[in-house]
Amino acid sequence: ETDGFYARTIVPSTWTFVHDVNHTFTEKEKAEELVKEPRFKPVETRWHKSKDGKWLWKGDTSSDEMCGHVFGYFFYYELVADENEKTLVRNHIRNVIDHIIANNFTDVDHAPTRWGMWSPDRLNRDPEWLPDRSLNSMEMLAFLKLAYYVTNDQKYESTYLRLINEEGYLKNMENTPNQNPAWYIYYDVTMASYLYPILLKEKDPTLHKFYEDHFDNLMKRHAADKNPLFNFIYSYSRNKKIELQSSVEFLVDTPLDLVD
Repeated sequence: ETDGFYARTIVPSTWTFVHDVNHTFTEKEKAEELVKEPRFKPVETRWHKSKDGKWLWKGDTSSDEMCGHVFGYFFYYELVADENEKTLVRNHIRNVIDHIIANNFTDVDHAPTRWGMWSPDRLNRDPEWLPDRSLNSMEMLAFLKLAYYVTNDQKYESTYLRLINEEGYLKNMENTPNQNPAWYIYYDVTMASYLYPILLKEKDPTLHKFYEDHFDNLMKRHAADKNPLFNFIYSYSRNKKIELQSSVEFLVDTPLDLVD
């Protein structure tokens, strides 16, 4: 619907049940939600019908979707795509990253999504975004590195270096292990792991070493988690074989039916 902004999810328009249905908030409900979460965004129209009427698509696309998408784009580009498909992926990545640079991920209501915020004005200068400073800085560096990697367009590298040299995004990322435990959620580990394969395409030896060490340190802190996805991403990215047995044991022991 909007060039460069992709849906949070999409389902056939014939579906009669979806999570997070469209909802008009009363003033009381808004006040109650703001007490629980100061960054609460009352997105009343979450589901939109496509122009051809065949699909319902969900807005308010979040940072976790963005991390998952770039992870998929990168690996499809690296391991699957032929030259024609690489052109499609390359153009799509360009549209998405250009949109973020221009709008800090503007939603369909012309305001930032609830969690999709990577602006230094917010991450570095708004205390409300302090819990997200380290990871979101890492995210934006990876997004720009991916765009530069597939397009070789210098504007992405220039923006990447500006965020490192002028806005301290690498120092923000370096501070990840010192995050206040009250702000910690495990999914942040997964989101970060999506980004390392992209960041490790960095050719500058100093930056490359920083990303290697950063990933190694995260692996040390989470080796006991027995998380196959994390372990496999690390093994691929660092060209090492680690935690294979624990990963296999987890997959053998996990129920197949986890559908809600």
